[in-house]
Amino acid sequence: VGAMVGYTGPTFFLRFKSKSHQQKIREQLPDAMDLLGVCIEAGLSFDISLIKVAEKLKGPFIDELMIVHREIQMGRTRRDALQNLAKSTDIAELKTFVSALAQAEQLGIPIINVMRIQSAQLRVARKQAAQEKGAKAPVKILLPMIGFIFPVIFIVIIGPTVINVIRQFGGG
Repeated sequence: VGAMVGYTGPTFFLRFKSKSHQQKIREQLPDAMDLLGVCIEAGLSFDISLIKVAEKLKGPFIDELMIVHREIQMGRTRRDALQNLAKSTDIAELKTFVSALAQAEQLGIPIINVMRIQSAQLRVARKQAAQEKGAKAPVKILLPMIGFIFPVIFIVIIGPTVINVIRQFGGG
């Protein structure tokens, strides 16, 4: 048993940490994109906007953005640095964002328009995920309610009646 736990334990731990890291990035993505969009709209370049966002926010997504900034400083193209970000995080929303930025850069579309649309889509997706979790809550509450609450209610309601019946027919 110890060998099995020693063999599979690290894998489960890493998967858990990876999922947690990805979830934190998903939660921070819309806010960071809004701030990035505001910086770009104010006239800052994409690189300077990354630094400003890093000054204002903290978290795993900001750390990833700083890695992108460092890669750009070392001579990698913005497109390659962003694609590395999408590959390393393995988050569908981020991959969509990176591909939209790459297309905007190719077609000459202002980046701010892409940022606004992507941010709005991420907020809608986050709202839908929250609604889905809320819809699943009653089903998850059903089993504990049946197992713990209903028996207590039956004891409180039926208990006195059972005691009276025992006293009547038991002669006590």
